[in-house]
Amino acid sequence: MVNNNDFSEVSHLEEQKISPLTSSELRAELQTEIEAYQIEIVILKQQLETISNA
Repeated sequence: MVNNNDFSEVSHLEEQKISPLTSSELRAELQTEIEAYQIEIVILKQQLETISNA
Protein backbone atom coordinates (compact mmCIF):
# COMPACT_ATOMS: atom_id res chain seq x y z
CA MET A 1 0.00 0.00 0.00
CA VAL A 2 1.20 3.51 -0.77
CA ASN A 3 2.09 5.76 2.11
CA ASN A 4 0.59 9.15 1.21
CA ASN A 5 2.90 10.84 3.71
CA ASP A 6 6.07 9.68 1.95
CA PHE A 7 7.37 12.69 0.09
CA SER A 8 10.76 11.18 -0.75
CA GLU A 9 9.72 10.66 -4.37
CA VAL A 10 8.27 14.11 -4.92
CA SER A 11 9.82 15.75 -7.92
CA HIS A 12 9.57 19.39 -8.76
CA LEU A 13 7.72 19.96 -12.03
CA GLU A 14 7.02 23.09 -13.94
CA GLU A 15 3.48 24.19 -13.17
CA GLN A 16 2.45 24.26 -16.83
CA LYS A 17 3.45 20.58 -17.16
CA ILE A 18 0.96 19.56 -14.46
CA SER A 19 -2.57 18.85 -15.58
CA PRO A 20 -5.57 17.79 -13.50
CA LEU A 21 -6.85 14.24 -13.78
CA THR A 22 -9.80 13.60 -16.02
CA SER A 23 -13.01 12.41 -14.40
CA SER A 24 -12.33 8.82 -15.43
CA GLU A 25 -8.72 8.96 -14.19
CA LEU A 26 -9.84 10.39 -10.87
CA ARG A 27 -12.56 7.74 -10.56
CA ALA A 28 -10.01 4.98 -11.25
CA GLU A 29 -7.57 6.40 -8.69
CA LEU A 30 -10.26 6.65 -6.04
CA GLN A 31 -11.58 3.16 -6.79
CA THR A 32 -8.08 1.73 -6.42
CA GLU A 33 -7.61 3.53 -3.11
CA ILE A 34 -11.03 2.38 -1.83
CA GLU A 35 -10.23 -1.23 -2.73
CA ALA A 36 -6.88 -1.03 -0.93
CA TYR A 37 -8.59 0.28 2.23
CA GLN A 38 -11.28 -2.41 1.99
CA ILE A 39 -8.58 -5.10 1.91
CA GLU A 40 -6.88 -3.48 4.89
CA ILE A 41 -10.20 -3.46 6.78
CA VAL A 42 -10.73 -7.17 6.11
CA ILE A 43 -7.22 -7.96 7.38
CA LEU A 44 -7.74 -5.86 10.51
CA LYS A 45 -11.10 -7.52 11.19
CA GLN A 46 -9.46 -10.94 10.90
CA GLN A 47 -6.73 -9.89 13.30
CA LEU A 48 -9.31 -8.55 15.74
CA GLU A 49 -11.27 -11.80 15.55
CA THR A 50 -8.08 -13.80 16.18
CA ILE A 51 -7.32 -11.66 19.24
CA SER A 52 -10.90 -11.97 20.50
CA ASN A 53 -10.84 -15.76 20.17
CA ALA A 54 -7.49 -16.15 21.94
